[in-house]
Amino acid sequence: MTRLPSLSAIVPTSTRGRALLRVCVFAIAVAQERRNSAKGSRRGVRRVDARTGATPSLRQTIIVLGTRDAIRWLGRAIPGPGAAPPRSDPELQRELERVRAEHADDPDALREAIMRIYRERQVTPASSCLPLLVRGAVVVAANRAPIPFLAERRTIADVLAGTKLVRSGPSR
Repeated sequence: MTRLPSLSAIVPTSTRGRALLRVCVFAIAVAQERRNSAKGSRRGVRRVDARTGATPSLRQTIIVLGTRDAIRWLGRAIPGPGAAPPRSDPELQRELERVRAEHADDPDALREAIMRIYRERQVTPASSCLPLLVRGAVVVAANRAPIPFLAERRTIADVLAGTKLVRSGPSR
């Protein structure tokens, strides 16, 4: 009985191999999108060329999918709450570590002690949520929300590619 090679042996580990793999995955995604746009969707919504109403060209499909990937990359590039740099106040860090060591066995007392320290030093723990909110707003607004002040509901990807979504069935 022959044995299949492990996944680590199959997946290329070099930079060049990973880049080639990404290009191949993108090419497959473009081919699938073109096939799906030619068939149409079950819900009756399909993407068409904004000027002619025909099926989008290969260039337009690449631009739409490339813009989506770029927006997804942008969402990962904006630091999340866990990637926030450590606080610049070393005294605060020492005090927090001391409190964590003191109250390691009682989570309620630890929470109260940390909140007391934050109140004394006037540090807002909500500021750590700001990167997450910015990140989410950027990704949702750029990828799904229509651009305001346009007559048609089109996203950034559709405007850059010159496409639009049309409903072929009855309207609501």
